[in-house]
Amino acid sequence: MKKILLTGASITLAAAAVMLPLAGCGAGGDAKALDASYSYAESKVKNFSSKLSYNTAAFYDKIFSTANVAAMIVNEKTTDEDFEKVARFLFLDSITVTDEKGTIVASYPDSGEKGKRLKDIEDKRIFNRVVKGISYKLMSDPAQVEGTDEYSLLAGVVRGETPGAVVVGLKTNAYSDVTGEKLADQCGANSVVLSDGVIISSTLDKAQTGKKLEDLGVKSEDIKSGSFDMTLDGTKYSCKAGTIDNYTLICAQPE
Repeated sequence: MKKILLTGASITLAAAAVMLPLAGCGAGGDAKALDASYSYAESKVKNFSSKLSYNTAAFYDKIFSTANVAAMIVNEKTTDEDFEKVARFLFLDSITVTDEKGTIVASYPDSGEKGKRLKDIEDKRIFNRVVKGISYKLMSDPAQVEGTDEYSLLAGVVRGETPGAVVVGLKTNAYSDVTGEKLADQCGANSVVLSDGVIISSTLDKAQTGKKLEDLGVKSEDIKSGSFDMTLDGTKYSCKAGTIDNYTLICAQPE
């Protein structure tokens, strides 16, 4: 068996490599530490941005693939028991089946929608476009489930050989791969990521998601300068910032 000899220098380098992502933008107390933390966070934002198109396509493909599987299995003759099995297998909250006129012929769970027209149900009326053949697949805007990292959505597809549409409802936490809401967690402590001037992700307690750049007392000129001071609720921070594609990254270090 070969022995591995670790020198003091190699141990120090290995420890530094491990600690950097844990420390994030709050590491150290000098400019060099802030620069190193920013470089690490910048690499995470660049990686997210480069994969965004792929992740977005993958997210939509998975949702519509699930809806298509349901469309191949269920119909107006599917029993309640079988609907439940399909919903459990595909992790669906609801399944709605219509005929060629947009009339609901089957649904799970039974919410009294059977016999109604799809266009008369507010949250599902957009899927009447699928029935009419205007679109062969549609998805509602994902809505975050309060208090969770999950999003609720509806997706509709054509039934296939049988005219009509199938609309499925489900919850997923995979949408964060599209929104970037967990991006700051990858960047480290005291990191703030903005898109179009609005915070989409943050590990800085006083910089909450949804706030704007000006809410932090920061101007676009500050971002362009690359370095600036910021004060939030009496705490002063040294900051390093930059623009990466469509995102703005701020790394803060309390003074």
